[in-house]
Amino acid sequence: MTSRDSKPSLTIEGLSVRYGDLLALDHVDLEVERGEVVAILGPSGSGKSTLLRAVAGLEPAATGRILAGGIDMTGMPTHERGLGLMFQDHALFPHESVAGNIGFGLRMAGVDAAEQRARIHELLGMVGLADYGSRSVSQLSGGEAQRVALARSLAPSPSLLMLDEPLGSLDRVLREQLTADLRLLLGSVGVSALHVTHDQAEAFAVADRVVIMRDGRVVQSGQPQELWHRPSSRFVAEFLGHPNVWDLNDEVVLAPMTALSVDHDGDLEVVVVDAVFVDGRFRITAMADDRRVVFEDRERPSTGETIRLHVNGRELRTLAN
Repeated sequence: MTSRDSKPSLTIEGLSVRYGDLLALDHVDLEVERGEVVAILGPSGSGKSTLLRAVAGLEPAATGRILAGGIDMTGMPTHERGLGLMFQDHALFPHESVAGNIGFGLRMAGVDAAEQRARIHELLGMVGLADYGSRSVSQLSGGEAQRVALARSLAPSPSLLMLDEPLGSLDRVLREQLTADLRLLLGSVGVSALHVTHDQAEAFAVADRVVIMRDGRVVQSGQPQELWHRPSSRFVAEFLGHPNVWDLNDEVVLAPMTALSVDHDGDLEVVVVDAVFVDGRFRITAMADDRRVVFEDRERPSTGETIRLHVNGRELRTLAN
């Protein structure tokens, strides 16, 4: 017989959620393997947060099943599911110290005081706040509060960690720093995680696998590099930020920027509209008739300048519309 430990941390089968007449989640199937970090990525209204809330037991399922380690938890109340939850607003208890916040789940589980102290000490070290246990949460910066919220979510050793836009309230520099920290921490702990975000860079940096949703459905799933290099549709390519998605000869074609290079003998003539300096190169926006073309070069061209480009046909991809 297959043991529970050999089964995926999370299995979702045909899960739907309705809000009245609105089908917010439409027969979603998904698995999260043990120790795997899966990011759910999609625009506002795609169903990604509804999916997380349904798994957490905060929204009732209209159809389908949710299993943890092979055990059906579809009808279980939230507190019996053994999940760790972390939201964008951290929801720390203002009357508790940092240590008190981290130990909340342990107290609810009836863990004895000595074991609580040891676990809190361990987690404070993990999140880089070793000397913060006695501090009031009102004294914390936004980044520190997020670390405390993460430690609180991890304290009871959940079977699955649920992260809903955990870094969404932070400024760009701090978000980038904590994204790297989050990836390292999840890897060191080895916890399975479902990470909901609208931020592609965050999803790609943190996750082992990324699931893209649209209109309540999963439209593509894969490792970050697989999704970037092989998007399945116009929607996925444009959502991920590919600028050159063209209608050519009744087909939708993706031309990665790496497929375009300045070449005096090139077969594509464009007129420069704008150029900005990004990561050591100029990202140039141009027009070829009514088609927008974005490419990169070391030199900055003049606005209105005509340039010829070589197009590497082997890198072009035909997409579903």
